[in-house]
Amino acid sequence: MAQGVAPLRNVTIELEAGTRDQFLVALEVFAERNAFAIRVTRLAADVPWYTIQLWRMDIFGVGRNPFLVDVFEIGFFRNHEPATVQNADALIDDLEDALAEVPGAVITEIR
Repeated sequence: MAQGVAPLRNVTIELEAGTRDQFLVALEVFAERNAFAIRVTRLAADVPWYTIQLWRMDIFGVGRNPFLVDVFEIGFFRNHEPATVQNADALIDDLEDALAEVPGAVITEIR
């Protein structure tokens, strides 16, 4: 990714305490439904900080919970194949559907 490339869409996901595992499962369901490969990595065993990578030919996503344990940010970017804002909008809609299974999860688009 070139430096300074803006995401097609960027979201914040706020979770209720104790629902992070449900969120990660819902994220895997979202990835499978949308043909993404996914990798979720805990940065260290003794801290609850994660990185999230989603990728497919047209779009990739990068996520993390950098400041608060239960607040994740995910950005969706163009990859090698052409991707449009409409592609990203459809993904955000489906992400919202997947997160409906997570009690109290709130997804907000960052503009």
